[in-house]
Amino acid sequence: MDPRIRELERDWLCGELSAGARLAQARLRGGQREDARNLAYVVLNTLPADQSLIQTYVGAGGAFVREVNHPILGPSFLYENLEVDGTLWSITRAKNFLDNGMPRTHDNWRLRAQELDQELQKQSLPGKLVIPNTKVETAIRLFCYDHHDHPALKPTIDQVLTQYRAQETNWPRTGTAVDYHGNSEATIEHIRLDTGEIASRRIIIPEYGPLILASEQEERRNSTQNAIPQDAIAVLEELFGPHYERAVHAFQYTSSRRNDNNFLREFRFWTLDFNLRPAKRAVVLGRNDINNRFNINDVILSDGPALAVVASRAKKFSSGNRGGLK
Repeated sequence: MDPRIRELERDWLCGELSAGARLAQARLRGGQREDARNLAYVVLNTLPADQSLIQTYVGAGGAFVREVNHPILGPSFLYENLEVDGTLWSITRAKNFLDNGMPRTHDNWRLRAQELDQELQKQSLPGKLVIPNTKVETAIRLFCYDHHDHPALKPTIDQVLTQYRAQETNWPRTGTAVDYHGNSEATIEHIRLDTGEIASRRIIIPEYGPLILASEQEERRNSTQNAIPQDAIAVLEELFGPHYERAVHAFQYTSSRRNDNNFLREFRFWTLDFNLRPAKRAVVLGRNDINNRFNINDVILSDGPALAVVASRAKKFSSGNRGGLK
């Protein structure tokens, strides 16, 4: 072992924070990305504003969020090394609704995003502009849920949550739709991050009117979720991704609190009644301000607002993808 590395390790173990930062940088230079990421995450607990250390953490594959002003999207949040359905992405998500909140259908929002993407390409800006599908929205909420207490991430995550909670009664459209064929057969359609095209999967979707995924409860780190029926697993996994069980906690945590107490809202999942199928519906996430519940709902037929993201693939890293020590 390089004697300089050994000396840094010794100084770090003796409590010298700057040695921990330099050791993380040395490990990254030596190709030890996972070790560098984990160490940088720990040191950032005490040195949350150290920009050089943040650069080391992100360079090693650590998930991070910062505010940016995007030429097309305007004020936005940039998520670096965000895992979406098993792949790492750099995702810039607009703070404000497109076109000042003008309501459109799911299909018309996809067309509008294609127009904006053409402008992105004209300006030779990186990435693909799309309406974020439910897996993207889930990934962001999981990121906020996993890292909301970390000093280097908490200030910006608090702003992200303020935005989410202010917009949830607007029922923003996602880049996901469900095409019901009749009875329980349906096709879930996601707008792809890399191409803007539709990725579809035929699936069985039972009638849930609604399925209560988590009941109203006091806020705590590990909230209690209800048992997920076996016939709901496939559709929840297709909508939320492989971490669908943790996503229940994340959605409940990131939604707003009840005005009359600090309880987490009841979280419900709705599907279209059998007697209304066949039909095609947009998938939306939002809160009913009458009954104070948070919902994922695919029975929406009316127009609504939408947000956009600009996405590009992050660098590939040797192992791990969430950053930090768990």
